[in-house]
Amino acid sequence: MRCGPYTVVHKEHIEYYLDAGSGIGYRANSNQHWMIETYAARGIALDRAIFWEGKAAQGAEPYADVPPELFPMFTFYNILAPLDLKDGRNPLNVLTRLARPEDFVSVKIDIDEPRIEASWFEAILGEGPAGAARSVYAALIDELFWEHHFDFQPMRQLPMCVEAGPGAVG
Repeated sequence: MRCGPYTVVHKEHIEYYLDAGSGIGYRANSNQHWMIETYAARGIALDRAIFWEGKAAQGAEPYADVPPELFPMFTFYNILAPLDLKDGRNPLNVLTRLARPEDFVSVKIDIDEPRIEASWFEAILGEGPAGAARSVYAALIDELFWEHHFDFQPMRQLPMCVEAGPGAVG
């Protein structure tokens, strides 16, 4: 389709990467560039990479090392990803608004909040990975990455898991 001097190309499918808990900085945080470059090496040129990070970033820090050719596909939200699936800022909500079943979708969840992560996984799994009531999220996600966070009594008793109290030296 022509639009003035420009040609608009519509792809049959779009490649998405959504990263909740991405860290800050394209090169400063090995996660961002590694995922994008690894997909490129596999022949998957991502059309859109969307990152969420709750830790406060300084100015243009999130975009400092993003290669110019990748800048149009790179989106960074410096917010905590909300629990509520109906919240427009929630990564799974964003997923349902952008992706179609024929698209390639990769999702990474690592927000260091076990309660929220567990809630999202319940929503993704629906009635189970092979269940008849597969969730809309599972129908859209092709690859899922997740760092599991433990929060149970035996782990809380380990010295590295005990929160430092007043006057503690860390």
